[in-house]
Amino acid sequence: MEERSVFDRLVKSLSSDDRAELLNKIQRSVTLSYEPLNEEVEETGGFDPFTEISSLNSWQRLLLFLKSIFTKKDKITLIEETCLKRLGAQIEKRNRGLIDYRRSLFTEKMFFELSLLKDGLALLRRPFTLALGEKKSEFFAFLASTELEYLQEKLINETDPFTIWKSIRASDEVDVRNEMLNRFNDLLDAVPKADKNRVDQDAHTLFSLHALSSHSFDTMLSRFKPEPSSGSKVCEFRKLRNDLISLAELLNAAQYTPSNDALQSLYLFNYQDRLDGEDFNIEDQLKNDLMRFERILTGIREFNQRVHLIHIIRYITADLDYYTEEIGGGEDWFLIYKDFWRHRIDRAYTGFVKYITYQKLTEEAVNLLNRNSLPELSAYKSEHFGKDIKALHSLSISFLRGFMQSSFNTMYRPLKLIFLNGEFYKDDNREDFTDTFNFLSKIDEKINTLENRLNPKGDLDTAIQNIRNDIINSQLKRKKIKDILTRADKDALSIINDCCAQMLKLTQLLGGILQGEPGARFDTLSNLDTIGGAENKSLIASWAKAKEKIEQAQSLLINIKDLELQG
Repeated sequence: MEERSVFDRLVKSLSSDDRAELLNKIQRSVTLSYEPLNEEVEETGGFDPFTEISSLNSWQRLLLFLKSIFTKKDKITLIEETCLKRLGAQIEKRNRGLIDYRRSLFTEKMFFELSLLKDGLALLRRPFTLALGEKKSEFFAFLASTELEYLQEKLINETDPFTIWKSIRASDEVDVRNEMLNRFNDLLDAVPKADKNRVDQDAHTLFSLHALSSHSFDTMLSRFKPEPSSGSKVCEFRKLRNDLISLAELLNAAQYTPSNDALQSLYLFNYQDRLDGEDFNIEDQLKNDLMRFERILTGIREFNQRVHLIHIIRYITADLDYYTEEIGGGEDWFLIYKDFWRHRIDRAYTGFVKYITYQKLTEEAVNLLNRNSLPELSAYKSEHFGKDIKALHSLSISFLRGFMQSSFNTMYRPLKLIFLNGEFYKDDNREDFTDTFNFLSKIDEKINTLENRLNPKGDLDTAIQNIRNDIINSQLKRKKIKDILTRADKDALSIINDCCAQMLKLTQLLGGILQGEPGARFDTLSNLDTIGGAENKSLIASWAKAKEKIEQAQSLLINIKDLELQG
């Protein structure tokens, strides 16, 4: 049976009303700043030496001319050197001691600034990785369930296959699938652009912060080496150049704070395995996480204020025209969201087809056995184990019990006459018939043994009751109960497979008796014309009916089993 997705567990545990109430409580006690993370975003106009020269007054131009003569450097080179010195002075004024200009080194103070930024961002790595990693489709579905609640309700209700089945009176399941997909596409096409953009802004911010928190700070910091004389850690400009450019681009992309809805969704998604815990206080945990998040963002703002990376990169590369390349804000959340719901609709349709097939097979089983309903099992049934826990082969076992109680009971006497008085030409066929007849005669006992393990005082039921009494969260209880039920499912499947094999063997043996010839693999009886005495003809006719009924039962049992194994 397919496990419930993270999205399903979260939506079930936290309704939209619950989340809204929680967010209101949090907002009253936690204040988040929505100031940009970097207030000094550089213009991309670039450095123009001719503009710099034209801005000089007459005296400054004369000095530049004289300096060009004495140094034998052109004016462009001299103005670039002047601007670099001015830039170095700006860097020093902002945060003195980051750079050893004489030796072209970053000092230990720069090491500590980068370390401080790394330590803060490290606390974001886990929540962002969990939300934007392998399960990002479920995360964005959960986020959109808050920001676009109306859309989720429509997707659930208007693409429901059972509702469509009734409303359009479809003649075929394929018609239902086509209608589901048409409604799905229409709903997504109708989403207002403003709504898409709102979530897109959050997605861009979240992806940017995730990329920043995943930056290879350890590699960057490892480039700092202690000086032999002082032991202070320093690093040459050229060794840190590419790392700083990469970090500057990430910081430039991470300009804004995610919305309250986005942050709440981020952390609630991370609580997925703790929501059922009795000691888990979701309000306190979320409050603490949001306060920690605000401290981390404050740390980013303060780093940007103290360490102007764009200026530093321009200085160490002597490239006054440098500015950060714009990097993308991650993947397109709407495509991820659409893919999630497309797969969800596919699963819903598959479940719908399984249900319809299940009902058809159940009806076929009832008709074959000429009963009003299949016999109810006492213990091996889904409702015995709790919600979302399924006894996988309960329909097969119920059908087998019904077959033994009705059909096989009717054919038992005619078959037993073969068992007692049939004279086979081959000893192998005699042994096969004896084994098959004895096996099928004991199917009820095998089913009773399975049920007894699950009835009160049975070993599996005892184990289940012990788990229910354990002080563990409900999710872990379900998992442990499912593990125990798997053992019952294996026993049930063994009974089913053995029955299918023995039914096939019995129909082959009966086919040989009715139509076979001496010497064939399944031959006839030497006393076929005399067995049963005066009832010989009616006896042979009953064997033919038994063969047909067993063939139908075996075929139906295989179909039921195959459906059950799909989960």
